[in-house]
Amino acid sequence: MKKVAIFLAGLAGITLASCGPQVTQAGIGYGLTHDHYVGVVELVTVNDKITEISFDEYFLPYNWAKVSETDATTYADDTLAAVGSRGTSYYAKYIQIGDKLLTGTVVGASGSQKVEYATTGIDALEAWVAIEANAQWYVEQVKAEAFYLTTAAGIEHPNLVRSDATSNVAMNKSGSGYWSGTNYPLGWAGNMEALEDLLVGTTLNLDPTEFEINEEGFWASGNLVTGATLSDFADYIAVALRAYASRVEITE
Repeated sequence: MKKVAIFLAGLAGITLASCGPQVTQAGIGYGLTHDHYVGVVELVTVNDKITEISFDEYFLPYNWAKVSETDATTYADDTLAAVGSRGTSYYAKYIQIGDKLLTGTVVGASGSQKVEYATTGIDALEAWVAIEANAQWYVEQVKAEAFYLTTAAGIEHPNLVRSDATSNVAMNKSGSGYWSGTNYPLGWAGNMEALEDLLVGTTLNLDPTEFEINEEGFWASGNLVTGATLSDFADYIAVALRAYASRVEITE
């Protein structure tokens, strides 16, 4: 009995030692994803392992600055036409975001054109938000609803109407129903869930450049196969890494 008691006492000591103090941290990261969206990742870690993580994306003017062909014809001086791979899209020429009035310019050859918005200090908005602090600023303006179509004078346009059906529902993908429906059994939400499943329980010690699409269409690295199929896998991991690097300790 004495030997058993000594063994149990020792086991209890080991158990207590293995639990130790738990350090809980939280972080948030921002960055350009899939060329035309601002990605946001929020996560929580306990002793450096991810216990919670969520992905979202906010629409850039690539979506929300679109107008109808009718409006583009009627207000030609205030609109632009870009001929892309899916046909012609029409955009407001002038937009306001926060305290910045931006002017659009059509760039690229017909069939692969897009609209780039610029102002003092911003040569191209989508390149500018690739910098994390700028991406965060952009999301803050969107959340404050400080964005709209304008005239050349920076006054909210009295007639132009935003025509993009998805971003008109919500300015983030999680709320808009983006890439969803019976034709897309995985879609955006399923892909985000697959990324979250991949990262929970890890210390984010992944190299996204080592992942490739396998024969089944999933991103994989060696024997590690994710459930994700979306393009630009590395973009999303990069934003997650920013979130992980930004962690600060939190107390409950």
